Amino acid sequence: MELSVVLLCLSEKDNLERLLPQVQGLLSSRSISYEILVVDGGSQDGTRELCQRLGVSFFVQKDPGYGGALREGFARAAGDHVVTMDADLSHPPHVVLDLFRHREEADILVASRYVWGGWAEMSRFRIALSRVLNRVCHSVLLMPLHDFSSGFRLYRKEILPKLSWQNKDFSSLIEIVAHAYAQGYSVKEIPFHYRPRGAGKSHARLLKFFPSYLKMMFRLWRLRNSLESSDYDEHAFYSRIPLQRYWQRKRYRIVLGLLGGYQNVLDVGCGSSVILSGLSQSVGMDIALPKLRSQKRRDRMVVCGSIFELPFRTESFDSVLCSEVIEHVPKKDRIFEEFRRVLKPGGTLVVGTPDHKNWLWLVLERIYLWVCPKGHVADHISRYTRKEVGEVLKRFGFKTVEVKSILGCEVIFKALKE
Repeated sequence: MELSVVLLCLSEKDNLERLLPQVQGLLSSRSISYEILVVDGGSQDGTRELCQRLGVSFFVQKDPGYGGALREGFARAAGDHVVTMDADLSHPPHVVLDLFRHREEADILVASRYVWGGWAEMSRFRIALSRVLNRVCHSVLLMPLHDFSSGFRLYRKEILPKLSWQNKDFSSLIEIVAHAYAQGYSVKEIPFHYRPRGAGKSHARLLKFFPSYLKMMFRLWRLRNSLESSDYDEHAFYSRIPLQRYWQRKRYRIVLGLLGGYQNVLDVGCGSSVILSGLSQSVGMDIALPKLRSQKRRDRMVVCGSIFELPFRTESFDSVLCSEVIEHVPKKDRIFEEFRRVLKPGGTLVVGTPDHKNWLWLVLERIYLWVCPKGHVADHISRYTRKEVGEVLKRFGFKTVEVKSILGCEVIFKALKE
């Protein structure tokens, strides 16, 4: 099964009578193997009988609300890709083909009213309210998305079991895409023309959902600013907090300066850092799959592996970078043994870590824990000092040639394999 089309409805029989034959005709004409599923919220207008007559699968949702309808549709869908759309004729059927045509370009495709080429035929009040809601989402969540509230989407079936949401109303759409992006899955928009509904009245009550929307936005803001977010490091690079933004960008400049023109670089514990994008012919390695998915969004070469057993051949790289990683793992000799093993003779090792003997760092660490209780600092388990890093490098046959720092708090060593 290539495609499942999930139609969410409540008392939409008159609209479904027009919509279902159109969707069936379009998909059949393209020789796409498909199924259509109608997820119903408890209609009493003959929707079930209509679906039976047209040979369309009909299900009554178990959980209440729009979020419950999505949950039912996802669980029932059998296609490799799943399109969700409303049954009120506001979502043109031909856009299903547009979404399917672009299916390989992202894990979630959103038919958007607010990108170039998109358009919405709604009242001025609804447009203004929708615009404000989506701009707040864009500003708070810092995601490359303009239409968070569009329910006209295509999902890759493989990711559906990994998505989660709490809200039961239409704001579940925002939760789903935010959680997906936090796990490193890619999201892309294509334009579409949102039309006025056909028969009946809208079941959306945006003002009614406002309190739950505010609570949800606070939860998602905390998610996007925690280590649970796959693009945490990239997020920090563009942070609105001046010190955090300065720190990330200062580290970027120092690291790229120390590595110079090296072409064959291994970034151990790359996370979602933008440093990897600044290195040509580089390979990123991390143990967290969501972080690697985030790097793949930038089309970088990445490998899943452990710092204690680097999955590379001996003497494979001209340079190894390990920035802000060793403080997150136990202190073991194996780490530096592996660095030495994969480096070519005379190769360069760049290692960065906080200096836990610096008084300013100890102060900033406490402040950072208060501002971002789920940030990187909360995960520091090995407390290195500048002197200790120098001694460890010497013990494992590295000659330190240069040391840089950020406000004296974070030290970054450049050393050569002797």
